[in-house]
Amino acid sequence: MSRQARLLLWGVALAPLLAAQTPSPVPRTPSFGAGIEVINLTVTVTDARNHYVTDLQRGDFAIYEDGIKQDLSLFTHEDLPLSLVLLMDVSASMDENKKDLAKRFFTLLYLFLTRKYERVELVFIRHTDEAQEVDEDTFFYDTQSGGTVVYSALELMHQICEARYQRSEWNIYAAQASDGDAFGADPAKSARYLREQVLPLTRYFAYIECPDENQSGNSSLWVEYEEVKGSDLNFAMRRVSQPQEIYPVFRDLFRKEKV
Repeated sequence: MSRQARLLLWGVALAPLLAAQTPSPVPRTPSFGAGIEVINLTVTVTDARNHYVTDLQRGDFAIYEDGIKQDLSLFTHEDLPLSLVLLMDVSASMDENKKDLAKRFFTLLYLFLTRKYERVELVFIRHTDEAQEVDEDTFFYDTQSGGTVVYSALELMHQICEARYQRSEWNIYAAQASDGDAFGADPAKSARYLREQVLPLTRYFAYIECPDENQSGNSSLWVEYEEVKGSDLNFAMRRVSQPQEIYPVFRDLFRKEKV
């Protein structure tokens, strides 16, 4: 018998033995994946006047899904970034002394808010009878004159906030400075627009008026704004006529913010 034939016979003889020694496959136990999905919810709460409610705690919230109360595994309170809108009347009646008072107030406000918030974005709006958004240098140092239409500045602020600063994502503060020297229908129109359109967007709005030293009586804008002050908690107004009055007025305006 040839060597090739012997090897073939050995292969045939060993095949049953090898087959007998091969382990049978072990049946696999079925497995099922399981886990808990955590869903993040960002909540902004306002009161009946559409003002922010900021002092809520974990126990003030309950989450339901299909009528079943869900566990609240984590609760955090985070400050939103801040947008500070500065509005300044630069009409002919706002002389350099009045503008200097406004600039001092704006600077103090900026320094105060940058201590409270990590991220602050500034918006500079100046106006005569027309409003413009400008850069910081133009706002503080460029000269301009003309009539006074306050409504134009408030309308531009509203447009900017609607486009760039959603109320649910930003804390919006605003400060306005003027001598109140507005005429015709503008004061009443401006006060109505402030109350109905601007204040619902803001956390706080401060108005400072820089009157003439010999002025007697209230400006027409002051009279209209006083009506707003009586109905909105996030609006305050004061007069400033001397540099030494800036800080006391600032503390008074922002006493709720713990100056």
